[in-house]
Amino acid sequence: MSSSGTAEPAPAAPGWYGDPWRAAPLRWWDGAQWTPQVAQTLPRRRLPLETPVQTVWVWLVALLPLVSVLLLPLVQPHMALRPTTSGTLVGDPLALVGGPMFFVVQFVSVAATAATVVFSWLDHRALASRGVERPFHWAWSFLGGLVYTIGRAVVLRKVTPRSALAPVIVAAVVYLVAIVVTIAWTISIVAGLFTTSFDPTVVGA
Repeated sequence: MSSSGTAEPAPAAPGWYGDPWRAAPLRWWDGAQWTPQVAQTLPRRRLPLETPVQTVWVWLVALLPLVSVLLLPLVQPHMALRPTTSGTLVGDPLALVGGPMFFVVQFVSVAATAATVVFSWLDHRALASRGVERPFHWAWSFLGGLVYTIGRAVVLRKVTPRSALAPVIVAAVVYLVAIVVTIAWTISIVAGLFTTSFDPTVVGA
C-alpha cells in the first residue's frame, strides 16, 4: 500500500526494493511484508570465505613511500664556492640544495606518486574481478597510499570476514618511518649548515 492509499503490487522475492512510502531510497521486503529496515544504497554482497582480498598491488601501494625515504639521506645540502667567469668565487646554489641527488629524489618521488595511483587502480580492478561490489575508489590514492589502504579496508570489512588491515598497518608504519627519517634528516642538515660556514672545496676548480 502506498502513502496515497492506492494498492501497489508488492514484489514476491525477499530483497531490497524502492520504498513505496518514499521515506528512503530502499526498503527491505521479507517476502510477505515491508519491514522497517531501510537503506540509502544497495548493501554490498558478501564474498565467499575463500575469496582472497589482498593483492600484490596493495602491498606495493603500502611500501612505495619507502623508496623516497631511503634516498633522502643521499641529499646533503652544504655550503660550497664556485668560480665565475671573472675569477671571483660565489656560493654554489646546486650544492645548497643537495647536488644532483636532489633532482633524482624529486623525480623518484613524483614517479612513486604516479605509481601509487596506477597500482591502486590495478588493485581496484582486481577486487572488482573477485566479486567486490563498488570497491573503494582508486582515485583516493591521489591523497596518498595510506588514505587508499584505510578506505579499502573499511569497504572490505563490510563484505568479508577476512582481515584487510595488514596493508593498512604496513602503510601506517611506512608513513611513520618517513616522518621520523625526514625530521632526523632536516635536523642534521640544518645543524650542519649552521656549524659549517663554507666547504673549502671550490666547485669546478
